[in-house]
Amino acid sequence: MFTFFQVVEPKIAIKITGIFLDSESQILTREWMEQNCNYAGISGQTMVNAFYFILLGGISAVELLVKKSDCKKKVTNVLLLVLSCIALILTGKKGAWLAAIASLALVIIILWGTKKSYKKNLIKKY
Repeated sequence: MFTFFQVVEPKIAIKITGIFLDSESQILTREWMEQNCNYAGISGQTMVNAFYFILLGGISAVELLVKKSDCKKKVTNVLLLVLSCIALILTGKKGAWLAAIASLALVIIILWGTKKSYKKNLIKKY
């Protein structure tokens, strides 16, 4: 949430992070925001921020792909996935994007492979 707050109110966000971060981290956070439009969130580090969004997006994606849930949970997971992707873009970390896409592709391949082998085994039995 703080990453999105940094986009909307960067001056207030800098004051808030000044409470938590040391002066060197505060200077880096300000530079990232002003020069590169990369947002580090409350942690003061863009990669740490990206890592949290990868985890959130991964959990949401797996919930969507694996679990059968009602419409309300699906909408919530889609919303969380979209927000985590947007926030991941705001961190400016291309390697994190690559890791997220590769991980999601691996999960989809594994799911597809297990469903396919399950069907083959079921046909062989009967």
